[in-house]
Amino acid sequence: MSGGDQGWQVGDLALCVADRGWWDCYNRPAKEPRPGSVHRVESIYGEAGFRFLRFKEFGDCGYVTSAFRKIDPHTRDAEDDETIALLNRAPMRTPEPVS
Repeated sequence: MSGGDQGWQVGDLALCVADRGWWDCYNRPAKEPRPGSVHRVESIYGEAGFRFLRFKEFGDCGYVTSAFRKIDPHTRDAEDDETIALLNRAPMRTPEPVS
């Protein structure tokens, strides 16, 4: 899913999926954002069906939402705990057997 149907909010992480040239808000060629780059949404403007995201690192210019995919926050789970323990070389707790 990409574009305006993702429920964008300030603070969301946006993955650039556009592989096209950009023009900044002053109608000059721009090199950013690049495909695969991730940016934090600073503000959102426009109306339904034609919305734009602003990112701090790019000033006042906005970028059409359809050029980005929202990165959903990750919820920590048991696999994360196991990975962290392995990275820290700490012994893992043995889970209780389920009856």
